[in-house]
Amino acid sequence: VQNDLGVINNGLVYGLYDFEPSNTSDDPNNNELAFKDGDQLRILRRGDENENEWWWAKHETIQKEGYVPRNYLGLYPRVRPGSMASTSC
Repeated sequence: VQNDLGVINNGLVYGLYDFEPSNTSDDPNNNELAFKDGDQLRILRRGDENENEWWWAKHETIQKEGYVPRNYLGLYPRVRPGSMASTSC
């Protein structure tokens, strides 16, 4: 499944954790994309032979693009305990 991340579902993935770029100023050389846990991102370009830990993505809500760390991404939003309705018999 990890190999399919960023390919299946038309490249749609979800942030599993909050990510804030290392340099949050308006530095034009900073091309990392901030996102929050649960945000939808579309992978536009996966890594290459020189770099496979950072992928180029587009944030589906704010329509910005930038590099994101692939280990912060998942095929589905993270489910937290208590967030699903409990069923009792």
